[in-house]
Amino acid sequence: MKHKFLFSFLLCTIISMLASCSRSPTSPNGSGNLIQNSSFRSGSAPWLAGWDINDSAWVKVVSNSPSGSNSWSINLTPQSGPSAGGVATTFITGQSGHFIYTLSGWARSLAGWYWGNVSLSQLRNGNTISYKSSDVADSAWTAFTLTDTLDILPGDTLAVALSAPSLSFAAGPNASSADTASGGVLFNHPELEKRQ
Repeated sequence: MKHKFLFSFLLCTIISMLASCSRSPTSPNGSGNLIQNSSFRSGSAPWLAGWDINDSAWVKVVSNSPSGSNSWSINLTPQSGPSAGGVATTFITGQSGHFIYTLSGWARSLAGWYWGNVSLSQLRNGNTISYKSSDVADSAWTAFTLTDTLDILPGDTLAVALSAPSLSFAAGPNASSADTASGGVLFNHPELEKRQ
C-alpha cells in the first residue's frame, strides 16, 4: 500500500513538473489575455520576448508600476526629430470570427508635455484593414481601455502597439532642448481580451 501511494505521489509530481516546464513563458496566461508577455518579465527578471521593438535605445523594461500591480513596465522614450519614439508591438494570430476585442492596461507619462499611444490593428495580407487608437497622457498611473468589434478571417493578424511620440511633433519648436533621458511613457500589464 505504501508503494502504491508513493508511486502515485511521484507520478503526480512528475506530471505537474512537466506541465509547468512545457508552458512557454510567453504563452497566454490562461486568464483570457491574448497578449503573450503582458508582464514584461520571465520569472522575476525583465523580459521583452514576444514584443517587436523599433530601437533598444528607446525601449526599456523598468521597475515602476501602479500600486498592487506587476512590478515591471515598459518604458518608451520619445525621440528627437520627425521619427516616432519608442514603439513596442506584439502580434496575435489564430483568431477568427466576429468578436468584441478590449485592450486595457495602465499607462503613465513621465513628463507633462507629451503623451503615449495604444493601438489595436487588424492586418490582412500585409495590409491594415482596421485601426483604433487612444492617447494616454496622465502623469499618474491611469487605466486605459480601447474596444473594437472585428470580423476576423483565418490568417488575419491582430497587432497591439504601444508607442511614444516624436519630440518634434509633441513639443514643437522646443524639441531640440527637450530632455528625453528623464522622460518616457510607461505601460503596465496590457491585456487583450475577446468576447461575443
